[in-house]
Amino acid sequence: MLTVDVGNSSVGLGEWTGGRVVVTRCADLDEAAARIAERGATCVGITVSVARWRALEEAVVARSGPALRRLGGVPLPVADPRIAETAGADRLAAAVGALPG
Repeated sequence: MLTVDVGNSSVGLGEWTGGRVVVTRCADLDEAAARIAERGATCVGITVSVARWRALEEAVVARSGPALRRLGGVPLPVADPRIAETAGADRLAAAVGALPG
């Protein structure tokens, strides 16, 4: 599985390798789309910009790459619900990404 973090200035692609998460930063959507299509893995992710997410999806589909699944809401149980109210989507996704497998 490949995790995708679409930010305003870059796209982060995370993957478990050797027991740890390795993140590759892509400067633009075309570079990220090419890497995603090349991997062909299941992709889930988050975004701060739905428009950029949709543009990335279109670029991946144009390269016959895998479907992307955007996470919404709180992707994991948290001990204190206030964490989900105050933490950004990137922080919550990082917590999910830190879970083995």
